[in-house]
Amino acid sequence: MRPRAAPLALLLALAIALAGASTAGAAVVVLQDLTHPASVLELPVAGACDHAITDEESAGVVPLPCPWPAPGGDWGPPLTVRPGDTLQLSLGAPPAVAPQASLVAFGAVRRLVLGPGELTPTSPDGLTWTVTLPVTLDPLGGGLGFALVVDGSALMATLVPPRQPVARPPLPPPLAFAGAALNRARRTIDVRLRSIADVAVSVVLTRAGTRIGHGSAAVHPGRSLVHVPIGPRTWHRLSPGLHVDVRLFYGSPDPATTLGALLHRA
Repeated sequence: MRPRAAPLALLLALAIALAGASTAGAAVVVLQDLTHPASVLELPVAGACDHAITDEESAGVVPLPCPWPAPGGDWGPPLTVRPGDTLQLSLGAPPAVAPQASLVAFGAVRRLVLGPGELTPTSPDGLTWTVTLPVTLDPLGGGLGFALVVDGSALMATLVPPRQPVARPPLPPPLAFAGAALNRARRTIDVRLRSIADVAVSVVLTRAGTRIGHGSAAVHPGRSLVHVPIGPRTWHRLSPGLHVDVRLFYGSPDPATTLGALLHRA
């Protein structure tokens, strides 16, 4: 009996090796966006299948023989892509036949955007393959299903667009204009400010589009006063009741502006 044990064990080991070789190509499958390499995903195996989803199967004209999701179903983990990007498929072992892929727009009406077709080999050993997404991908905003078949195994991913940054409303300025008065003793226009923080501020005064004075100060929470010197020629033309435009520069790209501020007597 012992002479038969060795051949039986050898046949069993050979069968296991052949079975492993037949599915080695789908053992580890990594999908990466070569245009944006940080976007990478290991694809899970969904089940057995011998072809990528076709247009008729996508539209529901014929039954789905493979484990592709029904309309509205889950296409698996997301991968962030952009129109025109090149996707690379990396396999754990060379496949027996060329992998096939389809790109499905899902929603109320499901249709193929790309494929079914073979991917382009990019390595002599058959471990890497690529597919380039169409430049125009209108349905990408709602996500696209990526259907892949590697050596009889169906794999899926959901292609999604990058997240759009959330526009935050601008913060209110930490200070506000509270009044302006002619200080004849100093020959300045004293600009009163209300502040909620320690801020270095520059005050620019204009009248009829012409700059008439500029002053700077460090203001503190509460009420502060900025003395803006005025030249002698301009000073003699100013009197209480006239209006000036006030611009407060405090580090923001846009100044806090008050137009037509009334001049009072200090």
